[in-house]
Amino acid sequence: MLVAKLLVQVLSENLHLKRKRAFQEIHATANQMGNLQNKLSRLHRILCNYTEDRTRFFLRLWYRKAFNVIHENYKRNSLIDANVNHIRR
Repeated sequence: MLVAKLLVQVLSENLHLKRKRAFQEIHATANQMGNLQNKLSRLHRILCNYTEDRTRFFLRLWYRKAFNVIHENYKRNSLIDANVNHIRR
């Protein structure tokens, strides 16, 4: 009877340690997944900001080149001067 009681106690201790290790592993995995989720969301936010900044930059650049009145007048006058020079030749 004593041997059976001792055997049950050893088996229950082993079962308790296995459960403890399993829960610790689950906890560690959950922490890693949470950290990964945070890092992925941060990466997503950085990439979205980068694409918005690039889009904004190139839109401003296009606007400056397309609707810059002084530059457009300069191009038009240059074309007129080139045509007059061509006719003179």
